[in-house]
Amino acid sequence: MEKTALSGLEENEKNAIIQGIGDTDLSGEEIFKEVSRILGRLTHEISIVSQPYFSEGIFEKLELIELSSTKLLVVVSIGSGLVRTLVFDIDSQIGRDKLEYVSKILNEKLSGLTLKEIRSTFHERLSNISSEHSAVVKFFVDSIHKIFQEEKEGLTLYVGGTVEILSQPEFSNTKDYKDLIELTEDKDVVFHVLNELTADERIAIRIGEENKDGKLKSYSVISTTYTTGNTTGKIAVIGPKRMNYGKLVSMLNYTSALISGKI
Repeated sequence: MEKTALSGLEENEKNAIIQGIGDTDLSGEEIFKEVSRILGRLTHEISIVSQPYFSEGIFEKLELIELSSTKLLVVVSIGSGLVRTLVFDIDSQIGRDKLEYVSKILNEKLSGLTLKEIRSTFHERLSNISSEHSAVVKFFVDSIHKIFQEEKEGLTLYVGGTVEILSQPEFSNTKDYKDLIELTEDKDVVFHVLNELTADERIAIRIGEENKDGKLKSYSVISTTYTTGNTTGKIAVIGPKRMNYGKLVSMLNYTSALISGKI
């Protein structure tokens, strides 16, 4: 008979997390989606994982691809393995040779910088690129601005456990379940959840009235931070106030350490 762990994790729980994160067929974004699914299945609580702040990442590679005479695809890769693709409308066709040339120059000049550094210094760094290539450079600069704007409006979030939490007696009432699901779909609420962690906390636990957002007063929230490369993201679980705090803290700490490459 397996020993019940109140604060530690069983080997099968560790293995489930390891297998999900370590699946080499998953891209960076898919890993975070899988983590939310695994945590939801293991905890029977709502799990939320935020994709890392792309703008914190170190620029690795740029590709400019003409999709048609009126559309240009910009592919920005950062060192932690994340890729962002953006499509821009263009007024006139840009030759393949010009796109490849500008991509090469930008990759040489900007490699190793964070997107924040590029955004604040691109005028100086790209000032000597000839005017004939300025239109192409503009698409890259616009893509950096768009990445920042998207993050200001809301990070990409992955939610798991929306089926598993039905096993909790608190959600035998369908209305209570629907209320919680609607709550997790409210990005303002979710951002409050993910930003509860203060600078001096490794993990945050907020029970009922301790939650700042009024919609969370009936629930408990546990959250932590993970790192990948030099980017950061958040993991949280939301559930009934009677949740097994020791077990869930261990699970979030283990998941964070695994994603962060610390174990």
